Amino acid sequence: MTITNGMYGNSGSPRAPLSLPNLNMDWGFGMNGEGGQIPINTNSLQSMPAVNVGASVGAGAGGGFGSSLSGFGSSIGNWGKNSGFLGGTSADGTQTQGWGMPVIGAIQGLTSAYMGYKALGLEKDKFAQNKKEFDMNWGAQQKTLNSRMSDRQRARVASNSSAYASVDDYMKKNGI
Repeated sequence: MTITNGMYGNSGSPRAPLSLPNLNMDWGFGMNGEGGQIPINTNSLQSMPAVNVGASVGAGAGGGFGSSLSGFGSSIGNWGKNSGFLGGTSADGTQTQGWGMPVIGAIQGLTSAYMGYKALGLEKDKFAQNKKEFDMNWGAQQKTLNSRMSDRQRARVASNSSAYASVDDYMKKNGI
């Protein structure tokens, strides 16, 4: 199967077609009456170079940089087994838990406590801000309501001064 990329590169010519490997894998369902197999070209997989992972990186006889690191991974693995960090199995077959998991659990507990402390501080700040906003809103509503009440009482007094109390007396009694 060949897929051609329809985009153009910097040179203005179409890019090379992309070919997929042919693996002839049975997926268990039929596609276009082919019995469930999807043809994939494996020729491109055979041309890949082999890589020797254990080879020395340095040049010349005796190794170089790669040979100086050759025992690094095994020494880390032995430290984990021999130090008691991960635990192990004794000669008689008894399995023991290492000291690593309790230490990790303690670190996790301390981290959780610290994060809880920080969250408490944030909640205190949030509460203080909410209280400040409430007080500002309450003050504005109180001022607006008292202004409306005094204006309404002033209108009553203007219409009939003998029937209603003065604005100051009314606000001392009914104001917020």
